Amino acid sequence: MKFLFVHSWQGFCLAEWYLREAISNHCKVVTHFQSIDIPSNGIPANDTLERIIFSWKPEIIGFSCHFWSVNTYIEACSWIKNINPEIIIVFGGPQVNSVNSAHKILESKKNIDYIIRGPGEEAICELIENIKLNKTMLTVPGLSFINSGKIVHNEVLSFCKWKKNLIFHQGNSQLVEHILPLNEISYETTRGCYSKCIYCYYPIDKFEILNDDRIFSELSFICNLKIRNLRICDTHFGGTKERAKKILRYLTKINHHISIKIYPDLHHIDDEYIQLIKAAGAQITSIGIQTTNPAALKKINREGLHHLEQQIRLILNEFPEVPADLMVGLPGDNANGLEKSFRDILSLGFSSVNIFRLMIFPGTKLSENISDYYDMAKTSVSPQGRLIYSPDFKLKDQRKISNYIYALEIICWLIRIRTVNLSADERIGRFVRMAEKLDSEQLIDIHKKISLINHSNDNIQINKIAEKIEMTLKENDI
Repeated sequence: MKFLFVHSWQGFCLAEWYLREAISNHCKVVTHFQSIDIPSNGIPANDTLERIIFSWKPEIIGFSCHFWSVNTYIEACSWIKNINPEIIIVFGGPQVNSVNSAHKILESKKNIDYIIRGPGEEAICELIENIKLNKTMLTVPGLSFINSGKIVHNEVLSFCKWKKNLIFHQGNSQLVEHILPLNEISYETTRGCYSKCIYCYYPIDKFEILNDDRIFSELSFICNLKIRNLRICDTHFGGTKERAKKILRYLTKINHHISIKIYPDLHHIDDEYIQLIKAAGAQITSIGIQTTNPAALKKINREGLHHLEQQIRLILNEFPEVPADLMVGLPGDNANGLEKSFRDILSLGFSSVNIFRLMIFPGTKLSENISDYYDMAKTSVSPQGRLIYSPDFKLKDQRKISNYIYALEIICWLIRIRTVNLSADERIGRFVRMAEKLDSEQLIDIHKKISLINHSNDNIQINKIAEKIEMTLKENDI
């Protein structure tokens, strides 16, 4: 069998190598594996996918679907079937992981043969075997498909029948050749998430801590390769406080060149943890605040920060440029709640922010019960799932919200480049005055200036722009 894996990561796709390992070591049918990494806007603008189909003649094509790529892949399936109707098309990935999303696709898109929900390694092996041996698909875990005219959704297994083999090792020459030129690769020491926020979807209900011997072996190999950046994607780095520290101690011994990015669990942070992060050459990617509005926190099933402020301050004392992640459009939130969150992160001492509009992902509690959270007659959601406006984030409030965001990002930039040394109250006051006194055109103009200079090392130019911004603020009594 020939299996072609298609993704749009534009870099390293960890899922690809999990599938390669599974098919190579556990599939009972000899299967040749190829992959292509295509930007979602590159189909059909270039002919990379067509060429490999014509040249290599895959029998099965698997698409890894995310919100930025799924619609493009759906469109591609029609002409793939025109090229060769015998090609079997399989969808997987977070954008099709729920029963509802899989059902809708199979109901309306007749060119897609199978959808794998949940972890794909075991499912893809059994799917390939059953296709080759003409066996029933009713045994394939997490498989959605049409059987005798009816859409069937097999149960997702919460465990794997077999032990996973190493992926990162010297014998995996294909992997070594692939990752050496890359700027960053991803890795995980756990799978899943135990927070269970309503907007976030993980296909594994059980939070899994991966085998320590395996991860220490693979981390040692990765560090010896001397790649540039390693992103450890654990939702709660290490899974437990002691295991996180154990991994950091090990990285301290073996890492001498790589920039490592982690997402620590705030509950685990103490003085020793902070020192271990520094010793290991690690950085904290961001801190997931999302909101500080109590009404929103209750709606999204997320705890507040009142008992974690000490941990946040410990982080910011040592890593002052760690950004806070914030979301716009959460259930239970509104423009006033958003302003409160912005004030609170300035009060906590953040000088960097990542602000995202809420994405409503298929399979999440939010998506499956969206009418419980929003009046859909007064709510707008983009085709990709981004919330545009809702009864609490009214269309008429969007200008005000945008100005808040511009003002927050501007004040954070000024703090980072050390042109202002303000107390928490002064930061908040300046942010509020900026949002209220400057019009949209002025805020956009300032924001453009800092966006252009954001990655520059030209301190003279940075200082000139900062002086112009300060002059504008002074003229407006800010």
